[in-house]
Amino acid sequence: MWQRLLDKIYPQHCLLCHASSQNISLCQGCQNELPSNHNACWHCAQPLEGAAQHSALICAHCLKKPLTIDRCIVPFRYHSPIDFMVKQLKFQQKLVYAPLIAELMLFSLKQETDLPQLILPVPLHSARLQQRGFNQSQEIALHLAKLLNLTCRYDLLTRRINTRSQTELTAKLRQKNIKGAFQVRKTIPAKRIALIDDVMTSGSTANELAKTVKQAGVEEVQLWAFARAGAPLRQS
Repeated sequence: MWQRLLDKIYPQHCLLCHASSQNISLCQGCQNELPSNHNACWHCAQPLEGAAQHSALICAHCLKKPLTIDRCIVPFRYHSPIDFMVKQLKFQQKLVYAPLIAELMLFSLKQETDLPQLILPVPLHSARLQQRGFNQSQEIALHLAKLLNLTCRYDLLTRRINTRSQTELTAKLRQKNIKGAFQVRKTIPAKRIALIDDVMTSGSTANELAKTVKQAGVEEVQLWAFARAGAPLRQS
């Protein structure tokens, strides 16, 4: 109620440059500056250079060793100002960025004609959750669920191992670090799901979670993340 009242009293402003904005908390000028990830691998969302925009590009790595994830939809690269938005949400507890991130992700997801039956946020370990106070992936997922009229469940999965941060690890160490970290707590009432995360780097975390849910009976797993880290690959 208070938010609706404030929106009437004060015009909506861009969270980045504070200019007037309509519909979402980001002005058109700042939207135009966002680093898009349109030319990306269908399976791992790795940015690809030297390739014409196409709906089903597959990188060389996925051709040799595909992920367990069936499809990745990651609309932006982890560059400024996308990295700023993520850090404000994740480390500065500015939850106002969660609905903005969801709305920016929606532009890509609205083009999908066959959405999954259920969305599940990537879970945090209880110790990390207690330290941070919230799960940023869950906050994004809840807003996405409303926008897409989908069901979001955050009680089905748990992170049973408090793993080391993946940030400074190599791709091989990331896979070893995250192995066996997740567990299905309750029956997943869907065969096609989407996992929701803020940033995808190597894909090790989401891929391990995809393996876990497929072992529990899920048949198709997509990953929807806000941003993709890593340098673009050259695609001949």
